[in-house]
Amino acid sequence: MNNRFILQLLETAIHELIHALGFSQDLRSKFRDCSDTALQDQQCPLWKRTVVMDLFGVPRVVLPSVVNFTKQHYNCDITDFGAPLDKLPDGSGGSHWDPLMMYGSMMTPKIGEAGFVSLDVMTAALLADSGWYKVNFTAVDSYVWGKDQGCQFGLPSSCSSTSVERQTSLLCNPSSVQEGCDFLHRTVTTCQKLSPSHECGIFKPNVTLKE
Repeated sequence: MNNRFILQLLETAIHELIHALGFSQDLRSKFRDCSDTALQDQQCPLWKRTVVMDLFGVPRVVLPSVVNFTKQHYNCDITDFGAPLDKLPDGSGGSHWDPLMMYGSMMTPKIGEAGFVSLDVMTAALLADSGWYKVNFTAVDSYVWGKDQGCQFGLPSSCSSTSVERQTSLLCNPSSVQEGCDFLHRTVTTCQKLSPSHECGIFKPNVTLKE
């Protein structure tokens, strides 16, 4: 087995472990509010506020730590601008981050290319907001996808193939032949469609698990 394959196995194992720790739509109703320090020696109460809400047609986790770090990451000052979940057929948020808006995160539906995956701060924030853990935020990976791209980044409504002027170096038009660098500037690649629910494509890293 080569090193890249071993790394992908490790990233997959971490992904599944994070699901077990609480990143699951089935566990969100059990999240607890430990924001009141007076309650730190007791069992914290269940969250009374909404955990997931729709914004711009995207389900988002809107718990405090998640919102705080998401707003910082994308450089968006909209209230309740939480981290985007993948959208299920019924419109609710699933058990992963949105595959395009959070590309490269450890917790998208399909783990990305080995070596291009990060344990991002929004994922750590969700575990902290579960009320079950104390999280060391200095231990998370650097995460650059969508950094400072604003409130509209990756929205299906802003990914029309005719809206070339609204695209960034991260997003591209898969209907045209485009070549560019992946988001970490390690490989040269072509524009590829990532999700059937998004018009935009991305420059996916050009790697292989074969020697």
